[in-house]
Amino acid sequence: MEFFDIKTTLIFASFFSIILIFSFAIFLSKSKYLLFFKRSDLEKVREEEKLINKSIAEKERVLEIYHDINSGSDSYAIGNTLTSKLKALMNLKDLKILYLKKGSENLQILTNNNEEVIVPFKKLPSNETLKNNMSCTLKYSEIQEDNIWAPDNFVSCTIFPSFKNNNFLGVVCLFFENYEDEKLFSTDIKNLLNTAMKLIWYHENYSSNDLMESMLAESGRLNKKEENFVEIGPMKIDKNKSEVFIDGNYVDITNQEFNILELLALNKNGYVTTDDLLKDAWDTNNVSTAAVDIALFRLRQKLSKHKNGLNLIKNKTGKGYTLNAV
Repeated sequence: MEFFDIKTTLIFASFFSIILIFSFAIFLSKSKYLLFFKRSDLEKVREEEKLINKSIAEKERVLEIYHDINSGSDSYAIGNTLTSKLKALMNLKDLKILYLKKGSENLQILTNNNEEVIVPFKKLPSNETLKNNMSCTLKYSEIQEDNIWAPDNFVSCTIFPSFKNNNFLGVVCLFFENYEDEKLFSTDIKNLLNTAMKLIWYHENYSSNDLMESMLAESGRLNKKEENFVEIGPMKIDKNKSEVFIDGNYVDITNQEFNILELLALNKNGYVTTDDLLKDAWDTNNVSTAAVDIALFRLRQKLSKHKNGLNLIKNKTGKGYTLNAV
């Protein structure tokens, strides 16, 4: 008589096979290889997939914020929308917007109660870095305690500067309860912050009509032939109304003086000679060069009454007159 019959042998063989397969599966799970793939490679693929999904979700959220801030009726609505949306998206503790007023070297904090809170740009930490259009991340200990623009009890702060055509507009400060490296911020977030700052800067420095015109001009949708305004440095010329403003302040000049300024503005990248002024800025031919000199002297006097109007018209011997945009 056999010790095991065929049926018993098959049962034992099946049971042993199951144990063997189970043991091999445990071995594979602890091994750095899974079938013919490295476990590290598979984990890397999973991480990349997570990052892609996160990036897609972030892009969708950012597009929503773009829509919301572009619908903002004023700078305060834009600032509040940006703050509330980014707090949810990036786990922010707080957000502060410091914008530059035209004609000023100081920043102003955007507040909901119209309170004027001035922050000298020179007092901002890492201001030289910001001036070069580079963001910076600072720890709480690196920011002075008496800074009115910083909240209490944050761990790190990332400051993003904003520029338009190489002109500094202001900064957006993001405050975190955990340390955040600026390298973690996506290009979409940075572009969003820059767009929000531009909108706020326009709202704070232009009237509603000027705002629309400036935005259309920047987007290329405003035909140059239809432009009614010419801006050179601190001076703005309204060609329709024959009016001139310096830093938003009206300058009282005669029609003849306006013709001179308009001709200089149209040739802002070059020089205008006395003969050019006689030909194009005067309606009559019976004018001497001395009359041109007198008219320019009086015009300069009127412009110099304004802080940034001094030396606005520059004369170079042998070339003629030009406008100094600085």
